[in-house]
Amino acid sequence: MWWPSTNLNARLKTVFILFCINLFLGASTFAQTYSSDLDDFKALESKINPIGDLGDIDKILDLRGFVPFSGISKEKSQKQESSIFNFFSDIFQWYKFPTAVGVSCLYYGSFDDHSKAKLQITKILAEDKLEGEDKEWAKFAYGLAHESGKDLFTSANGSSSGFDSAEPVNVLLTEKSAFVIMNFKYSSLDRRGTGQILCAYEFSRTLKEYKSYYELYSNTVLSRSVTKAFSASEPYIAKAVAIYFTGQ
Repeated sequence: MWWPSTNLNARLKTVFILFCINLFLGASTFAQTYSSDLDDFKALESKINPIGDLGDIDKILDLRGFVPFSGISKEKSQKQESSIFNFFSDIFQWYKFPTAVGVSCLYYGSFDDHSKAKLQITKILAEDKLEGEDKEWAKFAYGLAHESGKDLFTSANGSSSGFDSAEPVNVLLTEKSAFVIMNFKYSSLDRRGTGQILCAYEFSRTLKEYKSYYELYSNTVLSRSVTKAFSASEPYIAKAVAIYFTGQ
């Protein structure tokens, strides 16, 4: 390949070579760890779009033990800025946010005195404590992730490219609704397993009818509109409802 002998193009050549190296490295599957060091947490890629207060949360079925967020790391950001060789490094890190904090932000939109007071009377149930209806919702959430995870990711993202995994985080039960919170992980050029779409599927608690879709947080460049994501997810949701609730 011919490059004009200018300082600018010499630098561009270096960047291009580094890009190719990082592209090659990015083709591998990167093991991701969850950090509890929230002092290292710098920011999220975008704002959280909360569900909104649609009635007091009766129970939180805590399937993950925390709420995962893929956010910008202070340490990784500093490392990237320290050298051109780190130009294409991934500055995102998975963090463990306490369940009450994460749910408060995803449902109420903040973790303030008002939401704290509401959550003080909310039951937070670990997976091994679930019985009856609670256990049925947990099984349903796992079924969605395991059997239709990639399809639901595609319905939310518009493409299956880079999909890594789907995991249920928790189920929020109000008087009228059940919200299944789902976390999708993906990889791309600058997301080495740290890509995230965090969403919620709302159902009628009594009738088990699919009501709404919510994209709560995403660090994708583009994602589908809520209307299109809801429509695209309906067949997979209906299949899971039939299997886990109506026995069809």
